[in-house]
Amino acid sequence: MADPVSACRELWYFCCEMKIYRLLLVKLTLLVLFAVLWERCSKSTGFINTSLVKSGVSFYPVSNNLLVDTATGKSINGGIFTAGDTLSFEVDYFSQDSVKEVDLYAGINGADSLITRLPYSDSYFSFLKLMDTVLLRYAIPTLIPSGSKGNLIIQIMDANSLEITRNASFGIQ
Repeated sequence: MADPVSACRELWYFCCEMKIYRLLLVKLTLLVLFAVLWERCSKSTGFINTSLVKSGVSFYPVSNNLLVDTATGKSINGGIFTAGDTLSFEVDYFSQDSVKEVDLYAGINGADSLITRLPYSDSYFSFLKLMDTVLLRYAIPTLIPSGSKGNLIIQIMDANSLEITRNASFGIQ
């Protein structure tokens, strides 16, 4: 039979070793947790900061949503529409500087002309998208031959005359 004093001594040494391992495990866990939190809390560039382009004067406006006809749900770019249809679509954008106006140019087979010029006051701020939004409409002329190509150009201009241009081409049947 083993000596009770030596058995207690071995149990004591075993417990001390386990405390050291447990302490090391706790310290390692805290170190990893700290590193993860440090990385997550560090300043990220984000979409807005990486999408803005400095011009020397200011930043260009940014717009990148899909142009979709709200009546049919079809994408305008690459879509096929009938002569006489009215396209209704929304353009989302943001700018660090105040926006001056939103222009819509349209044309058939390359002859583009100004359809509408909206001041910034006609836009509204979408709290859901956290962007400015403007609703635009374009009526495709009725006497257009089938197979023609339509084109929409949206220009968003800020107070420093910096602009972004959006294009959408569609077919007419």
